[in-house]
Amino acid sequence: MKTFLTRILLWSAIGALALTACGGGGAPSGPTGDAAAGATKFTGTCSACHGPDAKGITGLGKDLTTSEFAKGKTDAELV
Repeated sequence: MKTFLTRILLWSAIGALALTACGGGGAPSGPTGDAAAGATKFTGTCSACHGPDAKGITGLGKDLTTSEFAKGKTDAELV
């Protein structure tokens, strides 16, 4: 049963990734510096792989809180 649930969770995460395409594309929604819009964007496009706390999900997305890559990007580049 545990293996079945793990597979369901994995396929759900893969489906979410396919739908959100890790970034969602398009222009940022809202003005620069809009934390609420950023949180909405992150929740809808990034958290499927990087987790709701941005600390990563094993096998899907890396920890963004310690990522040198993420630290080296502007807000616009991250969107």
